[in-house]
Amino acid sequence: MDDLEFNPEAFEFVRKNKQVKVTITNPAEDLVIVGKDLSSIGKGQDVQLPLWAAETLIRASIAATQEDLKLSYKDFENILWKEQLETPLQKLPDDFYVLAKELMGSYQEKANRETRDLDSVRKLSQFETLLRDIVCIRMSKIVKVALRGSDSPGSTSPMTDEEAWLYQRMTKLLKTWESGIIGKTR
Repeated sequence: MDDLEFNPEAFEFVRKNKQVKVTITNPAEDLVIVGKDLSSIGKGQDVQLPLWAAETLIRASIAATQEDLKLSYKDFENILWKEQLETPLQKLPDDFYVLAKELMGSYQEKANRETRDLDSVRKLSQFETLLRDIVCIRMSKIVKVALRGSDSPGSTSPMTDEEAWLYQRMTKLLKTWESGIIGKTR
């Protein structure tokens, strides 16, 4: 794979396999997930599972979680507001872009399923605009950090993994370009 080829599926894979804590709400007999025998775990007890397994148990009403596994439209509006208000990059959930893609898919599914419902199509369009605004503001801020050429650990701490991937490649490209023009690197 080319060093500049972006693979969002790799980030989605990492998110789906991150460990989350769930509370068993409806114990089930003979329940084995990811090699863990959950049949002995009683109601109200907690267990750590990969996100994909936790989501399966939650959908089956076997478990619940206190963690926010999704972001709402309102969450995205708040993120945009903070990014517009503050100069430095704001800290986002590590899986922000995967969550954004999931919400976008949900809006697209509703818009496609309810073709006569203009409200669903409008909501999809509004979310696309909202997400594009967030991405543009954050990319602008990342480019500014990359132009400064800062290699300090704190420079990437508010970035998501996807943004850190972009930042590292931009920094490398800018240093190479500058070296070719000026004949030296920072």
